[in-house]
Amino acid sequence: MVVNIITAALTVTAVCLFINQVKPEFSFLIKLCGICLILFAALMFAGDKLSDFYSYFSGISEISDVLKVLIKAAAVCMATELTSAVCKENGNASVAKAVELFGRFAMFAICLPLMESVVKTALSFLD
Repeated sequence: MVVNIITAALTVTAVCLFINQVKPEFSFLIKLCGICLILFAALMFAGDKLSDFYSYFSGISEISDVLKVLIKAAAVCMATELTSAVCKENGNASVAKAVELFGRFAMFAICLPLMESVVKTALSFLD
């Protein structure tokens, strides 16, 4: 799977370099199609692996709740990083910083239930 993604990325890059010399207006469309193809493949791969991973721990409710938080946090990290990189690449550094700040706030909000359970557990040991 990784080799296929790398091959697709290098192919899109080579085609874009060639097309950019002949018809620069089509280069963006080829990049966009390549990005969509790679993201679709990555989401399919991640979906399969996450469902396998989640099925291992679905019987244990405490671990299941923690895994949900971890998966959400990982998704926020990846989406924030991808969006920030695209914004930086297009010359919008201030928008990229705003997206990164939002990602940090979102991570904090996602992890609040986990922090609450840790505090409750620690307080129960004190009683």
